[in-house]
Amino acid sequence: MKHLNLTFSGMDAKEMLIETGVVTDLCQDGIGIHAQRALKPGMELALLIGCPDSDDHMCIPEARVAWASGDYFGVSTRTMTPEDCEKLRQMFVSARCQS
Repeated sequence: MKHLNLTFSGMDAKEMLIETGVVTDLCQDGIGIHAQRALKPGMELALLIGCPDSDDHMCIPEARVAWASGDYFGVSTRTMTPEDCEKLRQMFVSARCQS
């Protein structure tokens, strides 16, 4: 099964972080992510999500960590347009359907 890989960046205290992860699920106003780094609720992030089998990427410049549990966390994406939300949903479904 293919996944939507992503790169995220933000500030952790006074340290800039750039990490990678995988989109695990979507909801109406957020994204579930698995990464190798634990994050704290409230952190502001920028996300760059790669489209499977394409060089295209989707940039989400404003996301906030809503919850975190170990190396899983959820981000709020309330600033995304409905069109971008639909594009992300289609990317996610497409990645999940490919083997």
